[in-house]
Amino acid sequence: MVIHLAAIIPLLADDSPKLAQKVNTEGTRNLVQLLEQQSPHCFL
Repeated sequence: MVIHLAAIIPLLADDSPKLAQKVNTEGTRNLVQLLEQQSPHCFL
């Protein structure tokens, strides 16, 4: 089981929306892709 709590939240997200997008969306996408490859039965 993976519990994903990493995120950029307001106020930093408001000040740096591109950084927030990269971390929050692309980071989560990367995590999901790696889990699918390395541990396909894992729960996120």
